[in-house]
Amino acid sequence: MMDTTKLAPIGREFLAVVQVRWPDFSKHAAVDGSGSLVIEYPSPNRPADALLWISADADFDEIIIGFGAGHSHGGPWKDPAAADFGFRSSVQFIDDILSETVVGYSLRSGQSGIGRLDDIKSAPSWEDVRSIQSWLGTHDRTSSNHIPR
Repeated sequence: MMDTTKLAPIGREFLAVVQVRWPDFSKHAAVDGSGSLVIEYPSPNRPADALLWISADADFDEIIIGFGAGHSHGGPWKDPAAADFGFRSSVQFIDDILSETVVGYSLRSGQSGIGRLDDIKSAPSWEDVRSIQSWLGTHDRTSSNHIPR
């Protein structure tokens, strides 16, 4: 059982959202040394490399979401004018990863990212995409099996 008294305020607040929205995530939650909530949630039908990593980061005071080769920062969560107020955009981003609308990708240059599959396909850098990783594997591609638009 995780000691929630060691969580920073962002961790306590985000854990409450997690327990309602994705109860299974709680089984994979831990507190790191800085008081951040860290969740490492494996895809249900993928190898160990398909891991959704979420941090309610105490140092940055924002949600950081990683999947595949990339990660994303949520931004301010206490400001009513901010996109991630109350974790709105972070919750949507996680839901989009789980529904495979958002994927991780890497480029031939070695750079990597995470983003909406449709946006990645329509970007000028599409020709440089080396691999794509989606939550359930539906959209996975590597350069060895050609990445179609």
